[in-house]
Amino acid sequence: MKIKIIIACLLLVGMNCFSQARPDSIFQMLVQKEQKLADAIATGDKPVWSVALHDSCIITIEDGSFMTKEKLIADLNPLPAFFKGTIKIIPYERASLGSNSYDVRLGPWLATYREHILDAKKHNEIEYFEIPNEGFVLYPHIFYLGATEEYTETHAHVPFLEGKSSTGRLGIDIHATAGKGDVGFCGHWTLEISVKQPVRIYKGMPIGQLIYFPVEGEIEVKYNQKKNAKYSGQPEKPIESMMWKNKF
Repeated sequence: MKIKIIIACLLLVGMNCFSQARPDSIFQMLVQKEQKLADAIATGDKPVWSVALHDSCIITIEDGSFMTKEKLIADLNPLPAFFKGTIKIIPYERASLGSNSYDVRLGPWLATYREHILDAKKHNEIEYFEIPNEGFVLYPHIFYLGATEEYTETHAHVPFLEGKSSTGRLGIDIHATAGKGDVGFCGHWTLEISVKQPVRIYKGMPIGQLIYFPVEGEIEVKYNQKKNAKYSGQPEKPIESMMWKNKF
């Protein structure tokens, strides 16, 4: 079922958006407002879906019926969270939003560890290199760190990063164990990349998908509020293991 969302509350002040009447003039104004918002996002003026949804808003479906904001949230996650600002993705592309996930792309930087033997108690340093325009061939038995092109913030959901089926069919794994994020995580996602056979990869290629699960109740301390958070605010370059910061 195709869904079309119209933010009436940004345009109609003091008007009951759920009235029985549906004047053509009102709907024309709504369509114009929606188009202006879409144009602003396309031109970079508003790169994030962080518009607040008021309780009074109209959502029209293909058959012309109405939906309430509550039913939208129940049926169309994670799109409402983009509007509310509890999920932010920069850059955001509407075409990357699936029915229940958001596709993310491979950023331009990869890294490998300098030492062949890693030590969990030591700071294992890494070396960065940029993926050239003609791509870069990954080889088995070499462990690579990458990062998503997208910067994300998640303030009311538990985010999960999974590989795309097309990526998996090329024999590319994008994470070893760390597929789950935390409520309050802000930053680029570091990818733990390994391959089954040699494969050429490219910066900007679709590499994974984010899935968001809502959280009920209050979060006592979000990840970006933790004093000992080791990976908060991750930059566009991948970050090495911070296991050495733990006491064991």
